[in-house]
Amino acid sequence: MNTSVTTLETLKKVAVPIMRASKFAELTGVSESSVRGMLDREELPAVQLTSAGEGKRPTRYINLVALYKLCEKEAAAWIS
Repeated sequence: MNTSVTTLETLKKVAVPIMRASKFAELTGVSESSVRGMLDREELPAVQLTSAGEGKRPTRYINLVALYKLCEKEAAAWIS
């Protein structure tokens, strides 16, 4: 059995496979401003569910399924 496929399938079934930048920063031990910078530079996959208010950034969430796929792709490149 391919465990990476099983893990991805499990992740796809998470009720909400997105995460706020603040929670991602907390769980990874990176500052929230660093996470927001990564989102600005499109280094983290994100979804935007709301439009930005005047003079404000839109609310963006990290797409955990897309991040998992990106990590899987990077890992495969390192292995080969």
